[in-house]
Formats: sequence, structure tokens, C-alpha cells
Amino acid sequence: MLDAAAQGPGTAIELGNRAQVGRAAARVSASRLVARGDLVKAQDTRPAVLALPSESSGSRGAALLASALQAWQRPTALPSPDARFEDL
Repeated sequence: MLDAAAQGPGTAIELGNRAQVGRAAARVSASRLVARGDLVKAQDTRPAVLALPSESSGSRGAALLASALQAWQRPTALPSPDARFEDL
């Protein structure tokens, strides 16, 4: 769906057609992508026209990715094999 939105804005159904997914799947995916901030409403018409967010709001995703990668980092030092459990 995001690749379809990269081709240009469209309704959830239009994006689903470009992505070659069913209408129900397109509607559910579009609503979740909007809730997550990966798609935004370009026009508040009915049906809503969806598009990728502008580049300035893309920094939010980069910050989220950076924080997730930092959380996955391994500790730099492992406890020595002689350490007792109470010392940890």
C-alpha cells in the first residue's frame, strides 16, 4: 500500500487496486496506516484521499526507528563467569 501511495495520492480503494489487494484488505490497511502516521489524509473529502506524509513529518519515523534500534543493542560488557548471581 505504501508503494502504491508513492505513485500518487488516492482513495483507499484506488491504493488497493494499485497494490493489487482486495477492497476489504485495502480499507483495513489504509485505516491502520493512517493511525500509525504512515499515510495522511491529503483531502478531507468522502472518500478520503490518502497520501504519503511530507518529508518534514518523516523525521518522526526516523526517530522511532533509531529508538527501537537502540533498545535492541546488546550490552557492551558481559558479567564474568566467576560472578555470583547476587552480584548481578
